[in-house]
Amino acid sequence: MAAVISTITKFQQAEKLFNDVGQQYVVLNDSATASNFGLADSAQQNFKGLGNLTGPHVVKKHEFNRVYAGIARSEDWNANDSAPAPGLNPRTVRTAQYTLQGLKQVNDYKFVVPRYNWTSGATYSAYDDNQTGYPSNAYYVLTDENNVYICLQRAKNASGTAQPSTIKPSGVATSAFSTADGYVWKFLYSIDATNANKYLASNYMPVEKVVADSANDPVLSAAQTQQVGVQNAAVDGAILNIELDSGGAGYVNAPAITVVGNGSGATAHAYVSGGVIKKIAFDSASFFGSGYTYASITIADSSGVTKPAVARPVIGPSGGIGADPRQDLKSSSIMFNTQPAGVEGGEFPLNDFRQVLLVKNPLNWKYDSARDYYTGSVGSTLRRLTVTGSNDQFDNDDTITQSATGAKALVDSADATYIYYHQNETTGFTAFDSSAITSSPGGGSATVIQLGDSADATEIDRMTGDVLYIDNRAAVARSAAQTEDLKIVITI
Repeated sequence: MAAVISTITKFQQAEKLFNDVGQQYVVLNDSATASNFGLADSAQQNFKGLGNLTGPHVVKKHEFNRVYAGIARSEDWNANDSAPAPGLNPRTVRTAQYTLQGLKQVNDYKFVVPRYNWTSGATYSAYDDNQTGYPSNAYYVLTDENNVYICLQRAKNASGTAQPSTIKPSGVATSAFSTADGYVWKFLYSIDATNANKYLASNYMPVEKVVADSANDPVLSAAQTQQVGVQNAAVDGAILNIELDSGGAGYVNAPAITVVGNGSGATAHAYVSGGVIKKIAFDSASFFGSGYTYASITIADSSGVTKPAVARPVIGPSGGIGADPRQDLKSSSIMFNTQPAGVEGGEFPLNDFRQVLLVKNPLNWKYDSARDYYTGSVGSTLRRLTVTGSNDQFDNDDTITQSATGAKALVDSADATYIYYHQNETTGFTAFDSSAITSSPGGGSATVIQLGDSADATEIDRMTGDVLYIDNRAAVARSAAQTEDLKIVITI
């Protein structure tokens, strides 16, 4: 028996990750039923990681997967402090966790796609249902008004050669339109200031499907309301383009072109030069038809033809172009954005960093009475020593040494009372005791008066959670007045 292996698309994988970030689960107690929480009983099995939700459970009514962005590694990479290529294997995850300085919850995340700015003189591809991935020439553009347009047909001259785009697409009409340079475009959506601030980067731009009861939903922004209009106006089953696989030979006159399929309304004509069909174009930008789930192109026979031309239709995606721009633009990436500001209420040290992490569902510090998922919006991950008699010369990145135990650590930040630190494979992981410590090269000296797990200010167990992403970079210096704009992209 032959094995049949099914796969899902990159977009479907990305959508699963996107939904999983905020996936809600419900735990039921003895007397509760799923319907008590507004859920159909049949939906019980859809909630993550809880199995059969019947019978007694210790409950919190609602929980969510929480994703946090963190900064890590204050120490130099090497003698030149040049960042190595990032990796996501057990050791690189572990060594990044050792140096984690703090975590801030990511509440902002959205699908993104590669960014292509419209440029006069560039030649663009057209949307093609036979294209896997992205073509070498972009088939959609972002204009300087932050409007996104998809190319349905690119301009060709009489010999069938693709021509550059010289007229910027503009306007927010819900139907396709042509520009005087021969391109046919369709407006998809606008990126408003809020989304631009969070998700627009030099190489990525946001994309979403707006879900709303109506275009008048009061929670929608103006850009989202506009996009709902485009989504609702999408034409399902339109023939967007006709691609020539072979122009044939021996054509004296332009043959009749017929679209044959289960839809209606698509009409087109051919252009012939030197006995060869050079291009097939629709009679106008509004003659794409609708309702096609299958179609073929019939090119009428003509006397003298020595080689019949062959063409194929390009059928729009399910729902039509504009119904879901995530699929139109083939998104398989998600951007997570958070912006740690200064010390974040004392949870982040003012030290440089060289790594950015994305961590899902870390746990409370292991010596908290309730060993559970951390639920705060921001939290410290550093260890802390309480000291007395400090000469206040423990500088960031100093090496702390304790002669009595041989313990060593690196300083992340310090004041007269507290020293926040981490240990790594170089310092070793020997525990400190209540005795004198010194630091080098800063020349610090003090006596530890309180230590151990109960004295730590740590809120999050840095060695827990699913590390989804690690990025290595050159050192980034921080200050109290500085806000980091962390844009993390995961591509399936």
